[in-house]
Amino acid sequence: MPIPCADLGLSCRQFAGARTAEAEGNNPRQFVCEHPVVRLLAEPASSLTDVALGAVSIASAVALRRRRRADPAFVACLGTMGAAASWGAVHHAVITPHERLSERSLTAIATTLASGIGLLFAATARTTLPSEAARRVAPIGAIGPVLYLCLAVSGRRDLNTMVAAQGLSMAGVIALWLRALARRQPGAELGILAVALSATAAAAEAIPKERLARVGVDPDAADQMAQIPGVAVLALAAEAARGQTR
Repeated sequence: MPIPCADLGLSCRQFAGARTAEAEGNNPRQFVCEHPVVRLLAEPASSLTDVALGAVSIASAVALRRRRRADPAFVACLGTMGAAASWGAVHHAVITPHERLSERSLTAIATTLASGIGLLFAATARTTLPSEAARRVAPIGAIGPVLYLCLAVSGRRDLNTMVAAQGLSMAGVIALWLRALARRQPGAELGILAVALSATAAAAEAIPKERLARVGVDPDAADQMAQIPGVAVLALAAEAARGQTR
């Protein structure tokens, strides 16, 4: 899941290129399983890994809320990303074969992802900046999802649109964690690690398809699996950084 498109949740590139990959025959049903339910899925590997990613994201959000030791915006962020991953699982399972419905579904998923990135920016600002500065900076996170939604409605739903819409928010997240690290604030190391894990997961898409096919997955599925540690570390960072807002 390449930065800055996604952030610790799902690959925007995955959604932007879904139809192209299918048209070119680059997204075969590689997941080998004889279970009758799995065999009904249009894209089994991507669907099942989205289920896992969504489950980890939602479980992390629930755990943070129960402990009440993280900013509520982090809970909302993880919950939103979990919702996007869960809908992604449905998309890969049954919606992909239907072209017109698939395009609308991808737009909805990408908009949800953009909202999650905006919440991530707001949460990071609220936990790493003084309260007055956080109130001024946090609303910037809303620019990404609003921009993407406007562009999507106008018919621009490609990868470049997603990068433009979410790049500002992700760059801000990285800058805020680096600022916190320079000031030795609690949770900063984990925040940087979460971003690094998300960026590293993008390397999964560079693995040759033939190698991934041997273990029954495709680049999208590998990328989603690689995102799971980043989500878990983000939850730890959110909990450790709590209390920095003054």
